[in-house]
Amino acid sequence: MISWWPDERVNRLIGNGCFAARDKEGHDEAYAAMLKSRRRRREIEYILSQMPKLPEFIDLARLAVPISQDIDEAVSALQARLHTTLQLPA
Repeated sequence: MISWWPDERVNRLIGNGCFAARDKEGHDEAYAAMLKSRRRRREIEYILSQMPKLPEFIDLARLAVPISQDIDEAVSALQARLHTTLQLPA
């Protein structure tokens, strides 16, 4: 672990247990920040690894648009029919 020693204005490499013994709260915060940074880096790497699939995804989305529009129209027609037939609110 890297530890900042403000009185001496230096960074030191120290063992995990040493840092925790010296500054438990600082150790916990630094450890949490490290895990967050690693997780973010892994997520970015995953997203970038999926970029080659983007054209296929765009094609699928384009195919889905007319289908979703048809579904919206069907739902609207069904709601209108229910409103007319059963006197249900639209």
